[in-house]
Amino acid sequence: MGSTANIYMSEFWNGEGGEKWVRFQEIIEASLLSFGRKAMAAAGI
Repeated sequence: MGSTANIYMSEFWNGEGGEKWVRFQEIIEASLLSFGRKAMAAAGI
């Protein structure tokens, strides 16, 4: 089952999913920035 999941994920990231991620990368990262900072502060990093 693991290898099947890997195939689906590979197809996703090498296809439309990966293309969308690259296209919207700046927006995605900006929207997650505050969560990342809070997580790092909570972890003492």
